[in-house]
Amino acid sequence: MQITIQRLLFHFLDDWVVLLDLTLRTYGSTKKDKMIVQLYRATILILLCCIPSCALYLNAEPLLLLLGQNPLIAKGTGELLLYLIPGLLFSSLGQLFIRFVQTQNYVYAPLVIMIFVNGINALMHYILIYIMNMDVRASPISQATAYFFQVVCFIVYIKFIGLSKNINFKFTTEVWEDWNIWFRLAIPGLIMISLEWTIYEIGGFIAGTLGARELAAQTIILSIGSISYTLLPLGVGSATGIRVGQYLGARCARGPYSVFSVAMTLVGCWALPYVGILIATRRYLPRVFTSDDGVIELVAELMPIIAYFQIIDGANGICSGVLKGSGLQTVGAIVNIFCLYMFAVPLGICLVYVVNLRLTGIWVGLVSAATLQVSTLCIICFRLNWTTQIKLALERIKAENDSSEIAMKNLDEIAATGIVSVDEDNNDTNLSQKNHQFNHLPMKTNQKSIINQFNKQNHSLNKMIIRNRIIFIIILLLILITSILCRLFIYLPDYFGIYCVYNNDTFIQIINYNITDNCTVVIP
Repeated sequence: MQITIQRLLFHFLDDWVVLLDLTLRTYGSTKKDKMIVQLYRATILILLCCIPSCALYLNAEPLLLLLGQNPLIAKGTGELLLYLIPGLLFSSLGQLFIRFVQTQNYVYAPLVIMIFVNGINALMHYILIYIMNMDVRASPISQATAYFFQVVCFIVYIKFIGLSKNINFKFTTEVWEDWNIWFRLAIPGLIMISLEWTIYEIGGFIAGTLGARELAAQTIILSIGSISYTLLPLGVGSATGIRVGQYLGARCARGPYSVFSVAMTLVGCWALPYVGILIATRRYLPRVFTSDDGVIELVAELMPIIAYFQIIDGANGICSGVLKGSGLQTVGAIVNIFCLYMFAVPLGICLVYVVNLRLTGIWVGLVSAATLQVSTLCIICFRLNWTTQIKLALERIKAENDSSEIAMKNLDEIAATGIVSVDEDNNDTNLSQKNHQFNHLPMKTNQKSIINQFNKQNHSLNKMIIRNRIIFIIILLLILITSILCRLFIYLPDYFGIYCVYNNDTFIQIINYNITDNCTVVIP
């Protein structure tokens, strides 16, 4: 269960890396000097968006109890997630730096850094488990340490080694502007990807209600699926999104279609032999994770379905990359809502609880919905008008840079038109003057008058931006403080009672915890 929640929220935070959608087009366009502004802005926004996730980590145990999870599992999960909070922050920053470097076509540096980080992770696990004899807390501590080194390595690389000659690292006030444009792109992308990942993690929650055997099998299946996805489809999908975004910024209409076709062919050639390997090793591969014969047999029975799912999942990764690179996250979110939640959830629940297929029902429902989802996304990607997408991409870049570029306009042009327009957070401030109002004035007086009025409007706008940002940050901090206070001062047994968990994974509430009745007493 800890793995399920960890994976869910890590992907939730990782989804905010779609904030670099603008960076892809910025790199492909002629405005590469704005990329560091995009990085600073994305860093601030992602750290702020980590706050609600940290609040959820702090109170995971009572939330799991409300969902009807096994109290023993809920207690262990809550403790482990508490130790994983630093890893959540460092992981989000690490993913951001990976995408930032990759958008500039530097792919070997992230590869070398990730190999080093995985070595650190393995070494920390060995030291904490086998030398220091630490319990399961060794895993979140090791992961947090590895993610920390990942962030440090990328900062050193970006600042001092690979990119320092091409980037001006000066911090400007532009990073506080144009958040509305980023959120308009990020939120649909967040919904699109989070809906997709969440539906599979919901399967973990359902499996937890079926028993420890099903939950263990589900965890192994998700681990195999995650490894399979990261072997090739994840990298190809990320590269597809990067190249599509760059081609759009460079105004090349043939590039995105070519990238999509090549990526689908590559994933298809990889998936077919890989499926054969999974089916052939279905009774041996689960032994890497467990020695329980019952769990191994259950995973082996489901392996043909899981193998077919890898083909669908690979194609889905490519389609998602195309949509993210094109800024069409809203389309992907709509498809995911319909296919995964309006189709998969009802079908899966019926198969699990009504038809009594249990864990098999979960995966039959998921695979059926994923097939419909990928078929729809493929049709959308093949029928995209890339000329239109280029125009939309250039409009987004222009809109993102308008507020910063307006201050650099030529004074003669301002004096001639007398018009200054600034848009921030959907609040338009327009300063318009008729030319004939200034015709009787000398040119220098005309310029000075307009500049003074512009400065007044700009000062008012800056105050509005600061106010909005402060309100946003205060709200997030209040969420975190409330979560901390709930964890420190709310005594959970007063609300949930004391539980007696039996060996068959059933549990009841008890009054006297001294009466064990051959069960494990759990005090929340």
